[in-house]
Amino acid sequence: MAMPGYKTSKKNEQGNPVYKNYFYPTTAEFRKKFYDNIIKAYKSNAKEVNVTSGKDKVSVSVAMYPCNFNEKIESIGKIYIDKCFVIDGVRVIEGEKGSFVAMPTKTTEGKDGKTEYSEVCYPVTKEFREQLYGEIMKKSNEVREQKKEIGGFEPIRDFGDEKLPFR
Repeated sequence: MAMPGYKTSKKNEQGNPVYKNYFYPTTAEFRKKFYDNIIKAYKSNAKEVNVTSGKDKVSVSVAMYPCNFNEKIESIGKIYIDKCFVIDGVRVIEGEKGSFVAMPTKTTEGKDGKTEYSEVCYPVTKEFREQLYGEIMKKSNEVREQKKEIGGFEPIRDFGDEKLPFR
């Protein structure tokens, strides 16, 4: 079972590329339930997988952090779903027409040879997208205000596998 991921610029001890997941379960209990249901659906040719964390209503929270490695990215963060599943690599980007939310994307080469971006996860309904993106922008604005108040942030150093706000 492999979740969608991306290749980083890092190498492991054997010199092989290190890959990171865009999204992943955060608890062993939910991971087992989630993966078991996906395998079960695969074996039975099911079109959908329904897995819940045991709640009637899903809780969603957002954590955004300053980005110090790209001037165009105002903040980068995660979306937590029921504190058991994470979407990583959500960004707020400064664009020509103002800031916008960018969900994790993968790049491919289009028919004309130009790079194309496609989101690997995204809100399905307009209502949820507006609610989620509103919260992401709110948290990003809070990060921007904090940065102004203290005169900028130090660049984040590489901590290896230690606990960081990024996976």
